[in-house]
Amino acid sequence: MELQHIRFLKTCLEEKLTPKFTIHKYPKHLDDNMIRKMIEKQIKSEIKKHYSIINITNIKLYQFYQEMTTQLDFLQIEDIINNSKMLQRNKMEDEWRRKNGKLEQLRKEKKKREDSDEESKNEIHHIFHDRLTNLSKVHFNENEMKILNKSNKYAPKKEPSLRRTALEIEATIKGKPNERDISREIQQLLIGEEIKRDREKLQNGNKKKRRLKEEQKKETTTIQNIKKKVKNNQLIITKGDKNAGLVILDKNEYNVKTETFLNENNFRQIERNPTVTFNNKNLTAYH
Repeated sequence: MELQHIRFLKTCLEEKLTPKFTIHKYPKHLDDNMIRKMIEKQIKSEIKKHYSIINITNIKLYQFYQEMTTQLDFLQIEDIINNSKMLQRNKMEDEWRRKNGKLEQLRKEKKKREDSDEESKNEIHHIFHDRLTNLSKVHFNENEMKILNKSNKYAPKKEPSLRRTALEIEATIKGKPNERDISREIQQLLIGEEIKRDREKLQNGNKKKRRLKEEQKKETTTIQNIKKKVKNNQLIITKGDKNAGLVILDKNEYNVKTETFLNENNFRQIERNPTVTFNNKNLTAYH
């Protein structure tokens, strides 16, 4: 039995198969070669363990044989050994059939993994188009294109201003006689906090925040330039087909294409909204 298992394990080593007892959740940073070495190490350790079991079994059998020689004659001992060999041979054949079935299963699993890896190497990678397509004749520089590629939902971050907050609060409660003093105190408090914060910035020399502020200013200037180009050149920025990014078009060209689409697809203008009548019919049918 142990010999058949050792034979099974050695076959796994030779054919680089992966027995179930070596399947674990390995760390993600390990590559395939490292994982294979760890699997082989486990298999070799298992082989050593079974050789150790065989050695212990051989010692016990030898002791049992020595005791039989003192109590039984030669023919009786030979008969027992022959019967044991026959039983052992049958068990070993059954065990090897079982182990051979396991090997075939492991070979199929290995082939399946290799085919899957080959397919993943040969699979077609999808090409994603840019978020922005400029179909106009107006040129946008690199910084402007970078902003436009951030989609129509992008909003530049603005640093919170305590002075602005104080003015907004004052504007909210302005005109209420009982709260004029409160508004003045809030304004003075917030402005004082802003001055204190600015002083701390200068003392600490926070270069990172300064750099971010410069980037925000640059971004704001770029957005203003984009708006000017769109306005001065009569452009329109709209969503592409099936919401596939943004498209910059000449406004006149956009209007012509829209009218052409409406005319070619037999659209007609209706006198009133039919939704109300439709909803009333549904409510009547429901009740």
